[in-house]
Amino acid sequence: MPHDIPLPPTLHWWPLPTPLTPAALAAALPRTPPTPVPCRRCLRDIAPGDRALLLSYDPFLTASDGSPYRGPTAIFVHDLASKDNTCELADVKRDFGGCVPEQQVARLMAVRAFDKGGMLREAEVAEGKDLVMACERLLSEGQEADERVEYLHLHYAAHGCFAVRVDRG
Repeated sequence: MPHDIPLPPTLHWWPLPTPLTPAALAAALPRTPPTPVPCRRCLRDIAPGDRALLLSYDPFLTASDGSPYRGPTAIFVHDLASKDNTCELADVKRDFGGCVPEQQVARLMAVRAFDKGGMLREAEVAEGKDLVMACERLLSEGQEADERVEYLHLHYAAHGCFAVRVDRG
């Protein structure tokens, strides 16, 4: 059952904030998951039995190079070599009618708030239905320039894997 939770113009969902590198794709492990797993490229679940790639991914941008929180996380993407695969980088307005993707709404999410230097300033866990409120609240944290939350990383709380970056709209 779809959960139409509008994404306000104050928030921008950003799948794969750093490109998938040829080296990461070459080292990816082909998988055929027995249960749905979230594709980080199109922000739709990969159906059981469909071909997927499991790879190591670092979602931090170069401005956060010195962050002690920087590090790779395991992610799934659709295997583009698979027949009839139409997976492309998601645009939430275009692909989801401006609503939070079901992939995040249906799961418990960890929301991690970072400053411009990539330092973790705050974090919380939110049910999908409360995700927009949690994101807006965390992006309003810190009034001083050195404490200001610049962006969020959403992770799937159960497995800890990166889901999407959230910026101010």
